[in-house]
Amino acid sequence: MEPTPRKYLPLRDIDWRIVVGFFAVITTCLVFYRQLDFVANGEYRPWLLTLSEETVGAFSALLVFPLCYLVAIRFPFPSRRWRRNLIAHLIAVSLISVVHTTLIAGLRALLFPLLGFGKYGYGYLPVRYPMEFAHLFIFYWVGVSLVYF
Repeated sequence: MEPTPRKYLPLRDIDWRIVVGFFAVITTCLVFYRQLDFVANGEYRPWLLTLSEETVGAFSALLVFPLCYLVAIRFPFPSRRWRRNLIAHLIAVSLISVVHTTLIAGLRALLFPLLGFGKYGYGYLPVRYPMEFAHLFIFYWVGVSLVYF
């Protein structure tokens, strides 16, 4: 028996203040985590640099969040078609990860010289894409779970 379909808010009806607030809290936690990691290792790093990196990452995630939301409501769990929906989510998270990582690289390359940090070195992109995928994969499923919650 197919579960009763749930009603989800259209994107235009989402309270974006809550979404932005959620991203702001996560960003703050990530800034403190990364900055304190440098301190714990005895390294000096300007707070503004860490703040800039994490804010760009969060802003990029905020830009791709509507895609995650649309996939979540188009391919819901639970469903009789859960296998098909799982495949759709795995494809979506893979594509969204590429978009997210590309946004991060581009925005940091534009922003860092403006903030006086010089040219931004994001490293070797063919390695960066799977690295960021692992990170985004976790956040994607947390986001999808919150949509269903």
